[in-house]
Amino acid sequence: MTDLSVGIIIIGDEILNGQVSDTNSGFLCKEFYSLGIKIGRISVVQDSVTDIANEIRAMKGNYSYIITTGGVGPTHDDVTYEGVAKAFNTDLVLNSQMVDYYKSYCGNVTGNIDKNPQLRIANIPVGSEIVIIPTGSEEPFKSWNGYPIVKVANVIILPGIPELMKLCFKEVKKLYFNDCLSELHNRKLFFNCNEILILSALNKAVDVFKESVVFGSYPVLSSKFYQTRVTLESKDEMEVRKAEQFLRSSLPENCIVDPVLATAGLDVYDLASNTNDSQFATVLKSSIKVIEEAFTSHKPDSLFINFNGGKDCTALLHVVAAVWMKKFNTLPKIRAVHFKSNDPFPELQEFIVTTIKRYDVPLIQSRVPIREGLGDLLAENPEFVAGFLGTRRSDPHGSSMQYNMMTDDGWPKLLRINPLLEWTYKNVWTFLRALKVPYCILYDQGYTSIGNKNNTFPNPKLRYIDSNGAEKYHPAYTLDDESAERAGRA
Repeated sequence: MTDLSVGIIIIGDEILNGQVSDTNSGFLCKEFYSLGIKIGRISVVQDSVTDIANEIRAMKGNYSYIITTGGVGPTHDDVTYEGVAKAFNTDLVLNSQMVDYYKSYCGNVTGNIDKNPQLRIANIPVGSEIVIIPTGSEEPFKSWNGYPIVKVANVIILPGIPELMKLCFKEVKKLYFNDCLSELHNRKLFFNCNEILILSALNKAVDVFKESVVFGSYPVLSSKFYQTRVTLESKDEMEVRKAEQFLRSSLPENCIVDPVLATAGLDVYDLASNTNDSQFATVLKSSIKVIEEAFTSHKPDSLFINFNGGKDCTALLHVVAAVWMKKFNTLPKIRAVHFKSNDPFPELQEFIVTTIKRYDVPLIQSRVPIREGLGDLLAENPEFVAGFLGTRRSDPHGSSMQYNMMTDDGWPKLLRINPLLEWTYKNVWTFLRALKVPYCILYDQGYTSIGNKNNTFPNPKLRYIDSNGAEKYHPAYTLDDESAERAGRA
């Protein structure tokens, strides 16, 4: 962590009376945590000048910065500026820069505050710093001429509307915290037992690594997948790894839950709602909806997922598993089908085995060509009526596909469900890397599209010569030219 510390004050009667849920503090905590900045205190106060002033006085000497959210509008209960002024024993002044800014929304605002209450929003503490931040081109802020952020000493005053607050904080972070980045390395371990059963091992690890690693232990009552979550954090990545290894060596057998699946049902939905990439959010939400509808329309045992170990199928398996876990609150029970190709990569075969074990889904092997293999599969499993495929629009024949589409004439009859249809190459890697989903190691060796050993090579677009003159390849996720995804396929 850096030496900086932050206190957060959430202002609003609507929070305290339960009419509105506070999401701002959670967002700010995550943002500051990513910067390595400690949150020392969070307070929620009513729309009261005295309460706001008292809270700021209690914090201002103890924290590097204080962030307030809420109470900066023009109505009678917007008293944050007044509370800040009282905390610093100063007055409010009608600021000409703020008046000019609000004229763009309210027209020719003139007179005094008594005659024109709209001016209250421009009445700010003496000595304030004002920064007009850009609000971008997305609705509902597209027509705005930016938004004013007021700072008094070490107090940064943000709006309370969550969407606007998040937008403002992006710029606040650049202005005041850009040089504070101190990368934190962390691990999360999930346990299928009560924390009391791991207490002895945990206490030993805490004692051994007390100078370099911060441990946290949290009982969980809301999950059917784990009962305890333990976190390890440090600025030194090696120390975190050593601490994790030490802890694991002292634990009872078979008590650790695979972290990829432990929170998948929450993480995938959370990513769809909170990613800053609007295009990716749209396609991920569409994928979730397609899978939800499939589970509603079909019995689970009538569905299977095509899994060949490739990046697309890996992303597909994780989304399907996440939706299943969210809907049924159990580990996925859908079956996977692998149409085994001739001369496969051993690395890919090994990855398929470990992945199927990780997700605990039964694997059915079938032959190629796929048309004949599909016929065998349906003859042996007549209950199958639909299969999830990892087809994307840029794949061969993908341009004519739909989310739900029957097989072509001459093929065994099956409904093809293509949840990733509108995903781009970049979307796949954004998903896998954001959620730390394991993928086949060949992708880290320059392969961007994997078939058989005799027709697949590292992508020449990723080739480079290292400092020793050796030929190397960058990882697949670094490929910028998406049209070159299959450049390594013969």
